[in-house]
Amino acid sequence: MKKISELSLFRRMLSMFLFIFSYTLLITLWFILPVSTDKGATLASCLNTGATLYAAVVAYLLLDNWKEQHRVNYFSGLGKDLILQLKKRMDIPLISQLLL
Repeated sequence: MKKISELSLFRRMLSMFLFIFSYTLLITLWFILPVSTDKGATLASCLNTGATLYAAVVAYLLLDNWKEQHRVNYFSGLGKDLILQLKKRMDIPLISQLLL
């Protein structure tokens, strides 16, 4: 399984922020601001919408990264337990016991 590093996660979050912010700003400037009467409130509302979308995307990315990391740790622990049980059943001394 592919392990996602923190830098990769940061890059994903930054790219999603830039995408959502620029997309929200372009829609606001081209379509919404020309027809609105209160431009400040309209801009604030559109930026709040973008921030809400970004929060949902970041929550998904963090949850997805956590699930993948948990899966890797789970299978790694299963593998270690399996090796230890096989060594006990076959009466093979552990490497630490051989060195002593």
